[in-house]
Amino acid sequence: MKIAVALNPRSGSATGEEEIRAAFNAFGVACVVVPLDEQAEERLIEAARTCDILVAAGGDGTVSTVADALVRSGGEAVLGVLALGTANDLGRSLGVPADLSEGVAIIVEGRTVPMDAIRLDDGRVFVNQANGGFGGGVAQQLEDDVKSRWGPLGYWRASVDAAQEMPEYAISLTVDGEPLQVSAMNVTVANARFGGGGVQLAPLAVLSDGKLDLVIMKSRAKLGLVSLIPRVLNATHGDLEDVISLQAQRVEFSATPEMPFSIDGEVTDEHPRLFEVLPGRLQVRAPR
Repeated sequence: MKIAVALNPRSGSATGEEEIRAAFNAFGVACVVVPLDEQAEERLIEAARTCDILVAAGGDGTVSTVADALVRSGGEAVLGVLALGTANDLGRSLGVPADLSEGVAIIVEGRTVPMDAIRLDDGRVFVNQANGGFGGGVAQQLEDDVKSRWGPLGYWRASVDAAQEMPEYAISLTVDGEPLQVSAMNVTVANARFGGGGVQLAPLAVLSDGKLDLVIMKSRAKLGLVSLIPRVLNATHGDLEDVISLQAQRVEFSATPEMPFSIDGEVTDEHPRLFEVLPGRLQVRAPR
């Protein structure tokens, strides 16, 4: 079994190369560590083409980077996840614990299951969630120093700041060919349930159903934000009048003004225009 580990040294965990190698050695398996630096892209593509399992060791942004490399490589390597970041929302959906040894056990001894990916109009793919509007503003507020000081609670600290500047967006969508126009404060395009450090923003999302989940919070929902937040935390917001929940394979999107987005927890300067499911495009290690 040939394993390469893409390690993000800036993730929420302080776990380093030697600890990761030792954890795999404890299971009688060697691994090659690929640091995620400026030269990482070509090395990731090569690893995706030549190894059996390419492991993302970090948070959701690291998993997204590795998943994108796997898709672009055209190879058949399996994705592994070591949940060493701040939020670890995809790992949560997969059932991957934050403990390093337990995570390595899943990679070495677990099962392989299919997982969808979502492709953007620029060709990039992501695997957890894209959050726009209020959610994108939270990610903009969530600087590295906030993550390091507050950990997962940093998402709530950033939410307080983002809520003070919450614009309304006129959004136009085409959802599997059907037009939809709505005034919204937040849009979530999800492959998985969890975002924002363990919140079920898309509680009906399934990683391998061949569909993306679209959750839109209308602009007027912010008038009842105090009552909305507990419903979101309890994953019971999907049936509210001011929340639109849909499933689709393809969504075309535009917003006025331009809506800030975070993709798998990472702020992007781009403004996505297309979200398209790639059913079962990835294989991922999961608990037995």
